[in-house]
Amino acid sequence: MIDLSKGECEEIVRKATNHKNVKIINFHIESFGSYVGFLGEYFRLKIDTNVDESHQEINFFVKSLPLKNVKLRKLLIDTRIFKKEVFLYENLLSTLSQFSDVSWCPNAFLFRDDLLVLNDMTLEGYKMLPFDFKFTQAHVESTLKCLASFHCCSIVYEHTEGKSITKQFESMLFETSVADISWYHAGLKTIYDIALLETSYGNTHRDMILNDFYEKIFGSISNMESAPYDILKVASHRDIWKNNLMFNFDDNDLQKPKHCVLVDFQTTRYLPISIDVLMAIICTTRRRHHDEYFKYYIEFYFRQLEANLEKFDINLSDKMSFESFRKTCHHHKFFALVYNTVILMITMIPREYFIDLNDDENRDFFEGNRSKFVLNFMKKDEYYKENLIEAVESVVEFILSHPDEM
Repeated sequence: MIDLSKGECEEIVRKATNHKNVKIINFHIESFGSYVGFLGEYFRLKIDTNVDESHQEINFFVKSLPLKNVKLRKLLIDTRIFKKEVFLYENLLSTLSQFSDVSWCPNAFLFRDDLLVLNDMTLEGYKMLPFDFKFTQAHVESTLKCLASFHCCSIVYEHTEGKSITKQFESMLFETSVADISWYHAGLKTIYDIALLETSYGNTHRDMILNDFYEKIFGSISNMESAPYDILKVASHRDIWKNNLMFNFDDNDLQKPKHCVLVDFQTTRYLPISIDVLMAIICTTRRRHHDEYFKYYIEFYFRQLEANLEKFDINLSDKMSFESFRKTCHHHKFFALVYNTVILMITMIPREYFIDLNDDENRDFFEGNRSKFVLNFMKKDEYYKENLIEAVESVVEFILSHPDEM
């Protein structure tokens, strides 16, 4: 179980309430219900306290390094993935949030190499939507509004402070999930195998898939960081998908999102502003939806960012034209399509599936021959198969329709 001291609880309450006169009566840590993290364990911290002699019971959310999975814990320590998120909450995110009058992420109150204590967003009505929940235009718009607020803070910070985010926080903006990393290679190899074995393109364009396909999808990684047009770079969440978004709702109706916040910042980088936007569009919706609304969402986000910057007397057109933004979105779309497919093949498999894997199988899934597990699960779950083939076909068809860009 999590180890917290009374002194740490006092520090948490002081920061959360903005009061110095705090006395801890009691505190208790319990499991955070059905919420399960990929790269950590979740708990609820309940503190019984007097604040300025007024009795309060306050709940917090605790994100911890894995306690049960020793190998994953060691991996997260060795790769500094968990430490990176702690650093970003304590330094970068807390700095940027000062330039916004709306919340775009939880507030953090305790920072340790093995855990984070954040405000419990569920108490404010925020929820993660189920993996099979169908995002509507309203959900995507809410996500893009949140991103516009988040990105605006980067632009305002650099504009007003005259400092570069990438230089100020360079030590903790390193890559954690793509590039030459085994788990991502395993995902790319699985895309290759699905394209060859499970789509019609395995017959009609077999030579291209056998000879060029893997090289092209691997090349999407370098495409992520390049910006051939005059485009802004910002602190980028870089992992926008359904489980990294929380919404609250009007009348508690899941079809009426009111506000969105971002969670899980382990993958944060300093990147072209288009990367997060494309992930918000492509990694949250089915292909028919994002194909139909793609141009609309690009313009919607741009106008939201423009309006946010106007509050600080900053003219977006002085820093980035809409045409440059539009072209950059097209330039980075292939990366987003590939990344979406890698994420889908993992996140759509129920967590119970991984519990049944032994250590060697678990390692093989994440770092070795993921294809055999994914292809096997596709035989068992038609919804999973349908989504994954659709995503892989999007990748193949982008290559076929843009031969001069590959």
